[in-house]
Order: sequence, then C-alpha cells, then structure tokens
Amino acid sequence: GVERDEALNDLHGVTDTIVETSDFVEQQCQRLQDELSLLVSRPRQRTLAYQEALRQDAAYIGSREFQLLFLRADRWKPREAAARLVAFLETKKELFGSTLLTKKITLADFSKDDQKSLESGFFQLLPVRDAGGRAILCGIPMLRQYK
Repeated sequence: GVERDEALNDLHGVTDTIVETSDFVEQQCQRLQDELSLLVSRPRQRTLAYQEALRQDAAYIGSREFQLLFLRADRWKPREAAARLVAFLETKKELFGSTLLTKKITLADFSKDDQKSLESGFFQLLPVRDAGGRAILCGIPMLRQYK
C-alpha cells in the first residue's frame, strides 16, 4: 500500500521533498498542539513527563525549533509527531531525570560510566551518508560497555 511505498522510498532516500512554507509550518505546528492536547486528555496515555516539561518551561517545549524535530521526523504527520514527542520526553526523564527534561543534553550531563560507554565505540557515526544525505549511525554490540 501507500505506507509501504513511503517507507521504502524513505529507506532509499528518494522521498518527495516537502516544501516548508511559513503557512504550512504554522498550520502543522498548530495541528501538533491539537494532537498533544488530545493525548493529555486521554487518561491511559503516558503524558506525565510532557506535562511536567510544560510546567518547567512551556516556551522550550512549545518552541518552533523543538516541535520541528518531531514533525520532520514523522514527515509532517502531527498525530505521529505528538506520540514521538511524548515518548521522547518519557525516555529523557527516565534516563536523565526531571531536572534535564527541558534542557539540551550535553556530554557534561553524562556520568563517568556513560562517557566511558560512549567512548568505547559501541555507536559510531559513519564517515559517509546514505542516498538521501542522512547521517548513518552504526551500533557494534561486541564493543558495548556499561554498568
């Protein structure tokens, strides 16, 4: 179907380019906000980290720069982007705690064990890019070191 074709095109770096006019971006950001509100209104959805982040720094969470990370990752599908944003914040809270929820994570935020694991070479950014110009991150399980 259509989703399969989109996935294959995306995998091979031949997806259609989406023109990001200011009106389009504004409309999609508003739709993302609507989807986030819907998620919060559903009691079974895990949105506690998102709600906490809003209380901490609504400007950071609602910034165009932050929202575009998720909209672009999901090819401008606001429902999927909202789910990704909420899941990202849940994972970020789990890994780094509440104090860094609305901050960009830097190497200084990593523990010594985290830094050692990162320096082990378990994940490597390859020196080439795929057909779509995207960076390629490679994981090598036998190099993994962590506590």
